[in-house]
Amino acid sequence: MVATVTGGTGYLGKRLVQELIKKQVVRVFSNESWTGSELPNLRCILGDVRDYERVLEACANADCVFHLAAQLPTSKLSNTTVWSINVDGTRNVLEASMKNNVRRVVYISSSSIYGIPSEVPCSEHSPKNPIGTYGRSKLMAERVCMEYVDKGLDVVVLRPMTIVGPGMKGVFRILFDWVKDDKTVYLIGNGSNRVQMVSVFDLVKACCLAAEEPAVAGQAMNVGSDNVPTVRELIQSLVKHAGSRSRIMSINPWFATIALRFFHLAGLSPLVAEHYYLANKDFILDTTRIKSLLNWKPLFSNVDMLNQAYDWFAQNTGAAYQYQGILSLVKLLS
Repeated sequence: MVATVTGGTGYLGKRLVQELIKKQVVRVFSNESWTGSELPNLRCILGDVRDYERVLEACANADCVFHLAAQLPTSKLSNTTVWSINVDGTRNVLEASMKNNVRRVVYISSSSIYGIPSEVPCSEHSPKNPIGTYGRSKLMAERVCMEYVDKGLDVVVLRPMTIVGPGMKGVFRILFDWVKDDKTVYLIGNGSNRVQMVSVFDLVKACCLAAEEPAVAGQAMNVGSDNVPTVRELIQSLVKHAGSRSRIMSINPWFATIALRFFHLAGLSPLVAEHYYLANKDFILDTTRIKSLLNWKPLFSNVDMLNQAYDWFAQNTGAAYQYQGILSLVKLLS
């Protein structure tokens, strides 16, 4: 059997490939070359999900396609680019999968489709009001998936919370820099809100289970951790784990949102609307469905996965991971 993984050189993709390769041939489709150790039964195809002919080639003779390729939210890219990759690219993958008679497509969506949650925990049927272009593009891509389900293609949708684990990139590394250097950690709000995450290892397991269970055809399922602590409790635990002297300081949510929006629009910060509008909100997904249908359960808590990610960062990252916008905001507060 052959499994195709779009975006297979990304953070989640690499770990999924390393798991799948234990049992089958894996074809990685990505706009980046595979780096790291060579794996037996690994085939790589360079290409862009917006190039239908290359996608068609990547899906040829595949038993299952894991569609991970996506453009994550960033202030550096246009909305048009994000939309074309996340929506048009998804349509290409689904069309190519149908043409190649792929048994199942597992699509990795996002919790960002819910926007600011109107109810906590969010079930799969909760209102969906995405905040920014990224969330809107992922919601539209889900709708495209359902169009192809109606056409007879077997598609399963997973909606994970923020993916955390060793080697991760992104805005968490700003936090890790502060903790590593004993600097003040700034929280938007008082940190009494609870924000769920998901371990990369738990999500890989969910992907593998979703590929095989017949009962989940056409289903969308939330994926997240259990027993979510408050944000302040989580940061306090990390500071203690790291042996850091960092202290935690709260920022007025109104002021922080205005300032971060300005820096975002000016291209001075990596944070986008999905980050700063949700920073002081409770955000927990109801994972009852995936536990029931796939017999899946998370093995890692928010504390576990954040500590793992920090340990990797502390051991492997030398240079500071800083942004002018974040530093400017800190100066205003100092």
